[in-house]
Order: sequence, then structure tokens, then C-alpha cells
Amino acid sequence: MRTITKAVGYRYRIYPNMAQRVALSQLFGCVRYVYNWGLSRCKAHYRRTGKNISSYDLSKELTHHKREPDKLWLNDVLRMPLRVSLFHLDEAYKNFFEKRANKPKFKKKTNNQKATITYQYFSIKNNKLNINKIPGLLKIRWSRYWSANAQVKALTVSKDVSGRYFVSFRVYEKIVQLQPLGAKIGIDMGSTHFLATSEGEKVPNPRCFVKKLKKYRRLCRAFYRKKQGSKNREKARLKKAKLSVKIADCHRDFQHKLSTRLIRENQAIGLENLYVKSMLQHRYLSKSIAAASWSSFFALLKYKGDWYGRHVVTPDNKDRPLPNIKICSVCGYILDDLPPHIRTWTCPKCKRHHDRDVNAAINIRNHTVGETGL
Repeated sequence: MRTITKAVGYRYRIYPNMAQRVALSQLFGCVRYVYNWGLSRCKAHYRRTGKNISSYDLSKELTHHKREPDKLWLNDVLRMPLRVSLFHLDEAYKNFFEKRANKPKFKKKTNNQKATITYQYFSIKNNKLNINKIPGLLKIRWSRYWSANAQVKALTVSKDVSGRYFVSFRVYEKIVQLQPLGAKIGIDMGSTHFLATSEGEKVPNPRCFVKKLKKYRRLCRAFYRKKQGSKNREKARLKKAKLSVKIADCHRDFQHKLSTRLIRENQAIGLENLYVKSMLQHRYLSKSIAAASWSSFFALLKYKGDWYGRHVVTPDNKDRPLPNIKICSVCGYILDDLPPHIRTWTCPKCKRHHDRDVNAAINIRNHTVGETGL
């Protein structure tokens, strides 16, 4: 079978002791300071000259900035994560100018913290992680292992808003692509169901956020009632953050399992062109669309399809999506109108009874992977 070399991320939970937490907190603080310092320098330079400043120039300025008497504490941590944070800032501005992301913002202490370390500054000893300038060995909960011939290039140590610590290894390894299949399906995303396939399968929406919405609102109200800077406010923030990461973990687990199953069972998958950003402006459906995270699910399907030799295809009509729900998948008759509350309909021409979502998935399959000969 054909193999390809890809950069793969392996993420594990780590359990640092108190001394290691203090050292990681210092590292996160220095990385956050350098990122915010670089962002302020970029803004000042743009106001003065009308041009952006590169990460290379910022790195040279950082070398002199660290020698100032009141900034010597920046030398207590590894220098590589500080420079990498400037590269991330440069990438953030690049995504902003190319309209792929919002304008970069200053990082906060209460948000997710992370620091990227290259392979020269860490090693694995006795199934534990050793990082330069971090005392002792970090305990890792190994859930899976990479192949023996893989190359570990870097790792990212992170701390989420609920206080959990993780480490993510960037590994270059060979991925064995799956055996070719003859199955081809189309996928129609929905609001009542997460998705419907052209084979008639309907995957229910996990509704991870909706199920916890009442509790989340109650925790938000309790958080904003607390006095700013108080210990009670921090306790309330931690409770709210733990619920947030629980919802995110539930949704991420659902999307990974579903996308992996679809990739393994089908050779070609047809998707529809959905303008999620404009759909989020809908008065009644915006909450359910945002909770479903369609864009992240499409991204999972596309990169897994690239890994394992599957074809994930979207239609070429970028200007306007096809009226898939109004087209009869048998004879091609187009309805004038199909209100959202009507879930089934009968074609006036061929008298075929259709399920609204399954019929749309069949049309997507015929328009994308059906015409490509995959």
C-alpha cells in the first residue's frame, strides 16, 4: 500500500508537580509577554510608517530588549519559545491580511497558555518528559505511540482555561493509506440532524452545548456577580471554564469518531458549499449552527481524506449553492418552494416520495463525486 510522510500531532495529558507548575507558569508568562510586546511594537510601527514589521526584525529587537535591567527575568526561560511566539504573531498578521482570521489581540493570563519548544531542548527518559529549565521529569499519560522511524521535531506545552496541562508532539512519520473502495456518498448537513448521507443514514446531533446551556448560563451569571479581582470570582471562572472544556471535549470526540468512520467506509465523499459565516446571521438557526461546528467537521474530513487516500469533494459552484433540497434526485424536477418545516415531499412529475435531507445528500453525491468518476 502507498505511504506518505505527514506532520502528525500527538497530544497527551501531563501532570506536573508544584515546582514544575511554577516553572511552566514562568515560561507561559514570558511567552505571553513577548507576544504582547511584539504586538504593541507592530502597532506602533504601523502607526508611524504605515508598514508592518517582520518577526526577524522583532527577534533582533528582542535580543537587546532582554538586556535591559528590568527585563533580565526573560533570560530565566528558554529563548526558543520566545522567538517562536514572534513567528506566531507574524503568522497571525498574515492570516489577518489575507482575510482568514480576525485582527491579532493581546493575550490574557486567564486564556489558554502555550509554549513551543524545538527538539534540541527536550528528551524522553523512562517514559517521562525532560524539558530544559523545567525541574525534574514530567509525568505523561501515554495513550498511543508513534512509529519507531518517526522524527519528533517539536512539542507544545499548553495549559487550558480549566487548569489542565497538555503536551503535543509534532511528529513526521509515514502514514499508510487505506485500501481503495467503491463506495461514494454525499453528505447534507442539517439542523434537526447533524448530517444525513445519500445512503439514508441520519446521524443525530449530540447537542453537547444545548444540553449544558442552562447550567452554563447559571455559571456565567454567578461569575459576573463576583467582584473583579476577588478569589470568589476566580473560583467562579474556574467552574465555568471546566464546563466549557467538558463541552468542547464532548464535541471534539464526536466529530473525530464520525469523520474517521466516514473516511474508512467510503472512497469518495461529496460535500456541499456552505457559507457558514453568513448562515450564522440567521435569527433562529444561528445558535444550532454554531454549536454544530460544521466548519471544523469539514476540516477534519479533508485532512483525513488527504492522509488516507480518500477524495473529499465540494462542488465548483462557489457563487451560489445548488437548491439540492428542491431537486428530485430521480427525474430532476425542481420545486418552486419547500418550507423548512416540511421534512418529506412527493415529486409531482415521477411521484417518488423523498426525505428532505436524504434527497439533498443524493443530489450532492451526484453533483460532486458522481460526475468525477472516482
